[in-house]
Amino acid sequence: MRFGQAGYRTGSFQLHFWYAIILNCICLGIPVSIYIVILYLLQIILILYEKIRYKKVPKAFFQNILIGGIGLAPIVWYSVIREHSLGHAYFTYRNLLITCICAQIMGIRILDKYIKESKKEAFIIFILIDLIVLILNNMI
Repeated sequence: MRFGQAGYRTGSFQLHFWYAIILNCICLGIPVSIYIVILYLLQIILILYEKIRYKKVPKAFFQNILIGGIGLAPIVWYSVIREHSLGHAYFTYRNLLITCICAQIMGIRILDKYIKESKKEAFIIFILIDLIVLILNNMI
């Protein structure tokens, strides 16, 4: 049983939510999307590394998990309101900027922990990486 507009807007029983996520990532730009995925995977790998090596996870990683959870909010939005996200991907991709900002905050915190540099130097490294990714994004 469908619920009229609610069923249409959520795309119930019609499309898989990955279509909406992938289309919005394409609108955001392939290099930026890959960059976000790499930062999230790096965070997961480092959490597993800390857990295996030291048998515990530092408090900073729990904070990064919370930041990462906030960054996944647009993904949840795309999965719930997939029909709208597919139909209007030319502007709903902007929600992924939340994910991008959270990924960069996690990345700066990772650099701060593992490179043993000051926060200012970690921030400068990340700005340079961001500029490279944005240049790649505009070239494709």
